Amino acid sequence: MSHIKNLKEYIAEDEIYQKYKKEGITPDMSDFDKFCISHCKDIEVILGGNDMNIKFYYNKQDFSKNDGVKLKDSEIQDMIDDVIKRLDAPGEYSFSATGDTIVIGFRWEEEINIYVCKNYEHAEAWLDENGNWEKMDWLKDYEEEEIREKYEEFSRDELIEMLIKDRKPQYNPRKEV
Repeated sequence: MSHIKNLKEYIAEDEIYQKYKKEGITPDMSDFDKFCISHCKDIEVILGGNDMNIKFYYNKQDFSKNDGVKLKDSEIQDMIDDVIKRLDAPGEYSFSATGDTIVIGFRWEEEINIYVCKNYEHAEAWLDENGNWEKMDWLKDYEEEEIREKYEEFSRDELIEMLIKDRKPQYNPRKEV
């Protein structure tokens, strides 16, 4: 018997978890019951039992993806810090999203609420110049492509000249000696 099969049987036979799936959290559940529920949820996520498979449609084109880049905790913390910095006055909100994570912040009179949504399914598309929807390709460097298109008509020498045209020589004391 495989480990995966054992885990699936464990979840199927766990009375507390099966009750939770039917009734949700009930007042009679202990902290241990809630721990068991959390444990079973984690197992289901690892086994892929909670795949949401979100789909959205534009112009009869189907975009179904869960291909957001997985972020490290330190990168998420940077996003949180950035969102908090932009909350200047009560009533303001801010957000930052990239990869598989979105951070949303709200500033109230006396407090700040931060919501971090991690490992969410993400698919992105936008209209191209012809009015067609183009799905975002996470592996494509769009900035590089835009720069390449903007400067592709210039030769290498023309590009170098553009870079150094307005540059002033830097003072170098060693050169003067």
